Amino acid sequence: MKEYSLKLPSSSIVNFKSSWEILTIISKTGKTFKDIDIVKNSSPINEKNLFRVLSYLKYLGFLVEKREREIINGKKQTIQRWVQTDERDVVEFFFLLRDNRESEAKHIFVEIIKKHDLFLAIKNELIGSNPSVTVIDLKDFFRRKIPNKSPGYYDNGVKFTLDLLNFCSLIIIEGNIIKLKIDEESKTSEEIKKRGESIQRAKRETSIGDNKYLISISGKDTNFEFPINNAADIDDVETILAIIKKKL
Repeated sequence: MKEYSLKLPSSSIVNFKSSWEILTIISKTGKTFKDIDIVKNSSPINEKNLFRVLSYLKYLGFLVEKREREIINGKKQTIQRWVQTDERDVVEFFFLLRDNRESEAKHIFVEIIKKHDLFLAIKNELIGSNPSVTVIDLKDFFRRKIPNKSPGYYDNGVKFTLDLLNFCSLIIIEGNIIKLKIDEESKTSEEIKKRGESIQRAKRETSIGDNKYLISISGKDTNFEFPINNAADIDDVETILAIIKKKL
């Protein structure tokens, strides 16, 4: 079984809202920067705690950390810098943010998180064996994977994770229950397919030449034609459209 690398934010100072704001600032600051550069660009986190956010963005795959020796005022000093990673999706993400195309940047962000160990571990090891889990289940999952931490550490980790995955529309939160949204979408797609095939079989013997109308619906893994000869036929099509609307 694949071993996933799990890490939670080190402090409640690291929350998803501020992390997204920091990503936006990074996109406009430059490929390489220091903590102070982010502070000067109106960081919502002060310089003392900013490294916590940047470290977690490093874990999520958006940054790498470099430490270099430089001579400053005649003395050698270690300078810490952060660099945007060269991964194709990350490069595109920062470009779209810099270009003020936030909705497109969010789409790329979601694809990055879908492939990250944090989501994959929850999907495959926790929810994969149980179609719906509770918030306490998630907290206990983190306790097993990252033991010997304080209750506050796990509480903050759960909150950050739920905010992150909810922002990415990867989960559905119903009270205290967490479900994978992708599972719901898969069920809906299968429902559309089965319903369409059922109608196709029912209409197969109808002569196309005798039909008054013909409606075609095409999409991913979907290609149906519906002869319309009476009001009941319209009801069948409306059923399919209702399922598609639910999926959207």
